[in-house]
Amino acid sequence: MKHGVVALALAVLLADAAAVQLVTPDEARRSQAAPPLTGAAASPADPQAPEIAILDPRGIDKPIRSPFSMEVEFRPRAGAPLDFSSLKVFYGTFKLDITDRLLQEAVRTPAGIRLLNAAVPPGRHRILVQIRDTQNRIAEKELSFKVE
Repeated sequence: MKHGVVALALAVLLADAAAVQLVTPDEARRSQAAPPLTGAAASPADPQAPEIAILDPRGIDKPIRSPFSMEVEFRPRAGAPLDFSSLKVFYGTFKLDITDRLLQEAVRTPAGIRLLNAAVPPGRHRILVQIRDTQNRIAEKELSFKVE
């Protein structure tokens, strides 16, 4: 029985150690404390721009636990291939660029990216994903969620 408890505790520690810290507690605190940005409205989305679909985390209308899985799918449109080198991922009010943090551990899938152990501190979070196609059309998708 003791060996099973020790093995379970070790597995939990190893899973947490392997988590990719997408956002530090300080970055989350500063973003959450900032007043909402106001200004000009974003230009309307180009109907020919690629589509971005958030496949995971599922059920983001409910709080999730960290670390969590993240999977994003990109769908080209109008026959223009995606320019994967243009992928950008931003965090929070200040649009902190976390692209490199995410791509360090993310796996590129045939249609997008997958990260199995994304870690963020408790609280409300916003992540903005951007990608362009070879016709320079930009797609954006925001993921808003709460971590317990």
